[in-house]
Amino acid sequence: MGEFILDRWQDITFRAYQHTSLVLQSVLLALVIALIIGVLISSRHRATALANSLTSIGPTLPSLALLGLAVPLFGIGTIPSVVLVVFYAVLPILRNAIIGLQKIDPGIIEFARGQGLSPAAVLLKVRLPLS
Repeated sequence: MGEFILDRWQDITFRAYQHTSLVLQSVLLALVIALIIGVLISSRHRATALANSLTSIGPTLPSLALLGLAVPLFGIGTIPSVVLVVFYAVLPILRNAIIGLQKIDPGIIEFARGQGLSPAAVLLKVRLPLS
């Protein structure tokens, strides 16, 4: 095995770099998607209940089965990999974003509004950092 690795170390290193890059970029994309969805639905009770249910059910789906469904839709390659990594990464990020945004003390938000912050500033400077 050592000889195999020594003969192909450049290929192994390149493919490890590709894998790491795909995962990091997909998780970054999932972070952006989940935060946008979380901010949009955190104030709507029905939407948060639905999102929490979906984020609880999602991880129970076998990844190999979803890959089997994604290959006919997207083909073989990078796109189905990115779609599935984003799907599985959005679920816990979205759940935590919703819970974090809902658990902020309303007094803190009222204080920020009283200081003259706009709703966007309250979101960016108070709600997101605290959640």
